[in-house]
Amino acid sequence: MIIFLPIMSFAQSADEYVQKGVVKFQNGDSVGALNDFSNAIKIDKNNTQAYYLRGATNLSIGKVEDAINDYDKTIELDKKYSAAYAERGYAKALLGDDSGSIKDINTAILLDSSNAEAYNFRALIKFSKGDYKGSIEDYSKAIKLNPNDSKYYHNRGNAKSANGDSNDSIMDFSEAIRLDPRDEQSYFYRASIHGNQKNYQAAITDF
Repeated sequence: MIIFLPIMSFAQSADEYVQKGVVKFQNGDSVGALNDFSNAIKIDKNNTQAYYLRGATNLSIGKVEDAINDYDKTIELDKKYSAAYAERGYAKALLGDDSGSIKDINTAILLDSSNAEAYNFRALIKFSKGDYKGSIEDYSKAIKLNPNDSKYYHNRGNAKSANGDSNDSIMDFSEAIRLDPRDEQSYFYRASIHGNQKNYQAAITDF
């Protein structure tokens, strides 16, 4: 007697590849994550999340033009994807396209006024242009939306320092350190300000 066993299919779905890619990205495996997101796109060419996540991964490893291409596709599929506009705006800023960058980030904020990262990105651009006051205002908005993200305090501390607000700057660096005790840059910048204020003991402690 011949027994015919059923053929089992172990093909993965696009969403499963996306989920695997997210885990790999979180574990620092950017190459593996890119492969999984690309496999998801091969299966489903309209998978908005796969394009967005591949763009974010490309941006994180410095493949800025590839990231922009992925964000373009994300927005083509979903014109209200606030995070894609925000990150594409940041990517454009890295390539020197300041007007395109601000336009994208402003669109992100219009679509979702609770997008803290959009305010953070816009603040970074304002800071690079010497608009320290405007930068501080945007960092403050990001902090109001997400008060537990240490980098917002660190970045605002930098802007306040550049604007001549040394004491307020120290407070922001201190809060960044409270939220993330491993934040070496905040210790360094706080120490530098202490040194400039001739508070050498505090500077030595931070160094």
